[in-house]
Amino acid sequence: MGIQNTDSIAAVRLLLRQARLAHENRLADIRIRGGRIAGIGIDLPVGRRESVLDARCWLALPGLINAHDHLPLNLLPHLGAPPYPSLYAFADDIHQPDETPIRELVHGTALSDRLWWGGYKNLIAGVTTVAHHDPYHPRVF
Repeated sequence: MGIQNTDSIAAVRLLLRQARLAHENRLADIRIRGGRIAGIGIDLPVGRRESVLDARCWLALPGLINAHDHLPLNLLPHLGAPPYPSLYAFADDIHQPDETPIRELVHGTALSDRLWWGGYKNLIAGVTTVAHHDPYHPRVF
């Protein structure tokens, strides 16, 4: 999220010691390079210029993928009255941009704030990848 300095991300060299892998229910070391997992194993050797963190109390979960999101609308409360017979019926029911609460939340909150809100909401839920289905905003991303 936000403007990323890809040089600093690429430079990250991290070894997490003894994290619990949730999907296998075992302890393992996790090597991170450039923001990505570069290795998982037992007693991995410490690499050159690598920071080591004790992760014995950490639970390592796979990142979730949100395949469809409209980040600036993620702050809206539950809308509509399901069940609906189709997506079209749902869209017809909730698409009321000049009605409460959409009017106040969407039109009264800066777009950049709504984009950050949607991003943080995904991160808190464990999402590491979002397919954002609205225009790209370079000043925020």
